[in-house]
Amino acid sequence: MPGFRPWLLSRLAAEGQHMETNQHTGTGPHHEGIEQQQHTPPILTEAEAFALLNTEMPHLDQQPTVKSAAACLATILQSNAWVQPQLAHLHGLLKRVLLRAAARYLLLEKRRNRALDPVANFHLQNGAAVLSLNWQSDMSELGLARSFGICVNYVYDTDQQVHENNKMYILDHRINSSDEVIKLLEL
Repeated sequence: MPGFRPWLLSRLAAEGQHMETNQHTGTGPHHEGIEQQQHTPPILTEAEAFALLNTEMPHLDQQPTVKSAAACLATILQSNAWVQPQLAHLHGLLKRVLLRAAARYLLLEKRRNRALDPVANFHLQNGAAVLSLNWQSDMSELGLARSFGICVNYVYDTDQQVHENNKMYILDHRINSSDEVIKLLEL
């Protein structure tokens, strides 16, 4: 997923900016803003945001600010320090958040009715289905720079299924995916 990291960091920046604007204008969380207009949920649930903002992070070079959980998460992810054993207490939370965001990026984020990710678009146009997301499967510098180390598996099933997947993607703009990946979208 070569575009996942830049997409997620820009999304977090937008959410952080939105939250900062709401704090300055005095509007609450139900303000008609970016998330509500686009009908997309925030990257972090309220419980995840609370957990993140209340976690000790002494091993980060730059301490996250408490302006917003989205800005805090962006600071943590930009440094790649989160993969170090010293921050193991964050791994469970980050795994949940990053896998859910990756599923959203692959299955829901689109440009001109096509998958935003160019590799996903290639496979989906050729009739593949999204089979699985693999946590920390490419921890190389490039893997972290592209997708925080997450990789995706595509499956090309029978010829008939490949044809159906292709048709569903091209004509109906829908992506066939395993239940395992769809379940990741649940908050």
